[in-house]
Amino acid sequence: MALTYVTYTATAAQTDFTITFPFIDATHVKVDIDGTNTTAFTVDTTGTDKIVLTSGATAGETVKVYRVTPGRSADAGATLLVDFQDGSVLSEADLDKVCQQLLYVAQEAEETGASSLPVDWDGNYDAQSKRIKNLSGSVSGGNDATTKDYVDGLSLYGGSVSLPQSWAIPGDDSGWTN
Repeated sequence: MALTYVTYTATAAQTDFTITFPFIDATHVKVDIDGTNTTAFTVDTTGTDKIVLTSGATAGETVKVYRVTPGRSADAGATLLVDFQDGSVLSEADLDKVCQQLLYVAQEAEETGASSLPVDWDGNYDAQSKRIKNLSGSVSGGNDATTKDYVDGLSLYGGSVSLPQSWAIPGDDSGWTN
């Protein structure tokens, strides 16, 4: 079970989606609809936490509600939520908040990394029986990944090609002539 996101298949005009994971601040909650980020929502924390879309989703759209806690090194906002000062009193609330932030950043990093294409023990990418999509249609080298449509376009069999589909080799069973 995911700790940092939840994915829904929307019904027609659906606006409310429950947030099933904890977060520190409502600004850390993000929403993607069919893979595209949107800011057209509010976070409602009265009662059960939920996001409310400004306009209803279309039936069948995939709505992903997820958390992005500041503090990732690659994030422009990579700052700690608590800034300790020399000689200051360390409060329980501040210590809890910084530990919670670091826990959330670690969870997000683990779940993001776990869904990436890992490298196996011998240095090769392992798709783990998952479909690879969004490949380019052309190949720049002999060892690049490509699409099935690209390969089918180069195929000798089953498509229109200018090369012959059968060959006649002069000669007999004892050899061939040039």
